[in-house]
Amino acid sequence: MLPLLFMACKKDQAPTGTNITFQVPAPGPSDSTDIIGHWELVASRLRFSVLKPDTSWGPADTVHARTIISFTAGKVFSYNSNYVWSAQQYDRYKTVVPAGLVHFSIYATVLPTGNIGVYQSVTVQQINKDALLISYMSTDIARQEIYVRAPNGVH
Repeated sequence: MLPLLFMACKKDQAPTGTNITFQVPAPGPSDSTDIIGHWELVASRLRFSVLKPDTSWGPADTVHARTIISFTAGKVFSYNSNYVWSAQQYDRYKTVVPAGLVHFSIYATVLPTGNIGVYQSVTVQQINKDALLISYMSTDIARQEIYVRAPNGVH
């Protein structure tokens, strides 16, 4: 009889290209100044239909290309060269307070030119003081991304 070997791997050691379950950070307290700083993309999901949304999160590739976004006290939004939404030319953010919750909206002060679909609604929700959920909504597609505070020295 041949012995059976079972192999296990930790979530953070999954091979590149595999879809692993991502644990969304737990909600917690935050205020409107907690958004200031640098944030790193850790997971995303694409939703093609509101009727049948994809609820699984795919981890971001942080080994080869880290995506970093930043919010400053002057309401300036910026990002590094790995930000997939750079063609949208988002450069500002504002505070929105629906139903007592602090949310933010990202927008471009000058709309992009050319054959670029403009996302009508980009909202930022603080999950807690160290995690953000960004939702990019258009008429037929939605993408959500989770960012966590970038380690010191990463911009």
